[in-house]
Amino acid sequence: MLEAAFSSYIFMISIKKYVIAVLVLHGLNGPETAHALAGRFSIELSPALSINKIYNFNSNKIALKDRGIAPGLISGLAYHFPLRAHCSVSAGVSYALGHMGVITLRSASEAYETYLLQSIWLPILCRLYTSEIKLDTSMYFKLGFIPSIGLPSRPISSKVKGTKLVSTRQFNGWMHLGGGVKYDFSLTNSLMVGISYYGDVSGIMHTEEAYGHNHFFCLDICLLF
Repeated sequence: MLEAAFSSYIFMISIKKYVIAVLVLHGLNGPETAHALAGRFSIELSPALSINKIYNFNSNKIALKDRGIAPGLISGLAYHFPLRAHCSVSAGVSYALGHMGVITLRSASEAYETYLLQSIWLPILCRLYTSEIKLDTSMYFKLGFIPSIGLPSRPISSKVKGTKLVSTRQFNGWMHLGGGVKYDFSLTNSLMVGISYYGDVSGIMHTEEAYGHNHFFCLDICLLF
């Protein structure tokens, strides 16, 4: 009986020493390190320029060509998983609003169509952070891959009524590169502002005559909490 009580006493002392050691290490590492290793949610909003580029299979005869630049928008939510103090991986869901304008050349005439492209993105991104460049401020670089699911496109204008010139893919993939500045305005909240490029890898459009890609250049605004 006394032996069991003594063993329990020794065990409690060991637990107490372990807790004290963890608290001491936590204090030595500082609150910033402890905060960096905690998972965080984010709300993201990115006003964008949607740029489509069309390539023809037959270079001797231009059948399709792209039609300029239009405003776009990407917004969504994500969860950031910490890997190290200066590295994290995020996964989330976003809604993307893009643009596709196509001109078809047939002999001496031409026809055009313009669409709003809507899709659901499932971004998987890796972010690398620098040490603080000033108090509570650091820089970051991010890269990743984004599978997407296309929603029904919405026609804006067409010169040939009742004629659909192109079809867009339902499933697509994007390459993502970006960077910017992160400002910690509290221990649990941060603001990230930067720029991003989303490159259409698989191609948003494909016909017998040509294929097209839809790219985004964005201003990123992200709130971490």
